[in-house]
Amino acid sequence: MPQTPGALIQLPANRVHRLHNVVCPYCGVALSAFNCEKEHVIGRKFVPRGKLQAQWNLILNACRTCNRRKSGYEDDISAITMQPDAFGKYGADDPELVAEARRKAANSGSRMTGKPVKDSSGELNFSVAPLSGLSMDFGFTSPPQVDDKRVYELARMQLQGFFFMITYQADQQRGWWWPGEFMPYLHSRRSDWGSKRWLGFMRTTTNWDVRVHAVGANEFFRCSIKRHPTAECWSWALEWNHQHRIAGFVGDRNAAQAISDSLPPEELKQLDLGPNRCVRFREDVPLSETDDILFAVG
Repeated sequence: MPQTPGALIQLPANRVHRLHNVVCPYCGVALSAFNCEKEHVIGRKFVPRGKLQAQWNLILNACRTCNRRKSGYEDDISAITMQPDAFGKYGADDPELVAEARRKAANSGSRMTGKPVKDSSGELNFSVAPLSGLSMDFGFTSPPQVDDKRVYELARMQLQGFFFMITYQADQQRGWWWPGEFMPYLHSRRSDWGSKRWLGFMRTTTNWDVRVHAVGANEFFRCSIKRHPTAECWSWALEWNHQHRIAGFVGDRNAAQAISDSLPPEELKQLDLGPNRCVRFREDVPLSETDDILFAVG
């Protein structure tokens, strides 16, 4: 394996970056005419229609199995990340996003519920009997949820594509993967991007050396990969459809664990429901523009 990636690679904002690799960036299998397919790291159907037109993207070769597995993740995750929050607010004030979100909600099925995304909102109901003797019923409805394992697996594949790009050796027609482990840390909707853990992650990694800063699909996709100043450890962050962010680390587990342990924990509130019954919860915390440094460069 060559040395781990060095300086930030700058790419034209309106031009695809094409790799002619001979091994799959996701599983490492040798590619041939029988198993090779063209792969868009930012899936063409993962963002609203038209958002990739005249926009930058990373295109490479992948084996048929990995390409179709990634496409399967993209289907329901794309639909869910385009949906509005519990208050009906979309990630962006964009008519094309709204139209695409509604179309996908009807046509894509949630892997968690087995129902169309439009019928997959989550609900929590419970009753409280206070000292007055009156019973009060509470109910909460959440937007459709996506399985964390699927989120992290799609994030891993997208990150592998970018890491493959920054380690690509043209003479060998191949790239490489990070040494060590893939370690997800955070995943949340826009309404909670200002939580203590998110702020701690951003402030801790903001001055690390940037390896990838990718903004594509008219800003409906963002990716950041930064290297720790001394350890063999990288932070990574993704933003999907202006509504979901995912972040974590790759590389040395001990270094990543030490960083994670240093970040502030979240504080939970408790609602007592009666003898030996309670609900613990934390309110979402929106992120202010001045605190949003996750994808800042320089």
